[in-house]
Amino acid sequence: DLEVVEYEKTWRFRELKEEIAKSVGIPVREQRLLSDDGDDIEDGELVASLGADQLRLVRRPSDRATWLFKVQRDGLQLARAPEETRACKQVVLAAVEQNGQALQYASESLRGDRKVALAAVRCDGFAVEHASETLRNDAEFVRIAVARNGLALRHAGDGALRDFEVVRAAVANDWRALRHAAGVLQTDPQIMLVAARARHQELTGGDD
Repeated sequence: DLEVVEYEKTWRFRELKEEIAKSVGIPVREQRLLSDDGDDIEDGELVASLGADQLRLVRRPSDRATWLFKVQRDGLQLARAPEETRACKQVVLAAVEQNGQALQYASESLRGDRKVALAAVRCDGFAVEHASETLRNDAEFVRIAVARNGLALRHAGDGALRDFEVVRAAVANDWRALRHAAGVLQTDPQIMLVAARARHQELTGGDD
C-alpha cells in the first residue's frame, strides 16, 4: 500500500526523512532520497529546492545503514567493513568526507572514482597517495590536493609533477614541496619566487 507523508516546503530533507520514519517506519539511516537523475539528495537541502514529487525513496539494507552510521563518525572504520561495503559509493563517500585517509580502504574502483577521491583530498591532501594512478597523474585533481597540503606533491604521478600550475600551488602552500617537483621546475624562476615568498611568510609569521 502507498503511504502519504505530509510535509512543509520550508523543511530540509533531513526533516522529511524524520517524518517518513514516523509515518512509514523506515529508520532515517536506512533511507536514501534520490533525485530524478539518480543522485543522492543531501540532508541539508531545502525540500522547496527540488520538490518531493521529484524524488524517490530507496531503502538501504540495515547492515549497510549501520556501516554508514559508523563511518560518518569515524571514517577509518571503513577498514573493518566487509568487501561489499567498501565498494559501496555512499558509504565510502561518507567515510572519506570524515577522514580522507579512509580512501585507502575503499575498493579499487572507488579509489579511481573522481567524486570520491576529490572528497578525500579536500579533507586531507595526503589522501592523494591512495587515489588511482590515473588520478595521481591528473593535474587538476592533484592541484586540489596540494592546495590543501603542499607536501602531498610527493605522492603525485610524473605527469602532475611536471605541471607548472600543480607545482606552483604546492609550493605556495608549503615551500618545502619544491624538492618533489620535476627537475626542470625546481629551477624555474617563477616557481622559485613563489617558494621564497612562502618560506618568508613561514619565518615571519606572515608579516612583510
